[in-house]
Amino acid sequence: MALMFQSIFVSVAGNSGLDGERQNNVADFGSPQKVRVITADCAIKSFHIGFQEDDHNFFFQRIAVHNVRVEGSQVLFDVFAKIRDDSDDLNNYVAEIEVLVIADVEHGHF
Repeated sequence: MALMFQSIFVSVAGNSGLDGERQNNVADFGSPQKVRVITADCAIKSFHIGFQEDDHNFFFQRIAVHNVRVEGSQVLFDVFAKIRDDSDDLNNYVAEIEVLVIADVEHGHF
């Protein structure tokens, strides 16, 4: 068994009136016949989030990684992003999030 790392870049767009945006993502560590992921987890490596049209005062922001799961040689995970300003206006935002996927893998013929 060995540790493998992979950085995945995720772009999210939404508006502050929604409950947040969730995106499904995949980190592929190789051919399912040659690599099997034993266990895995994710960490937020970096992020940038901001409003598109105008400058706003932040009320809150949230970036999270949920539902990390393993399927053969792949690690699947969901990224959640949400930002709000201190008004009730609907404001569009964009986020760029870098997720570090850490996997304990086994090499062989499966």
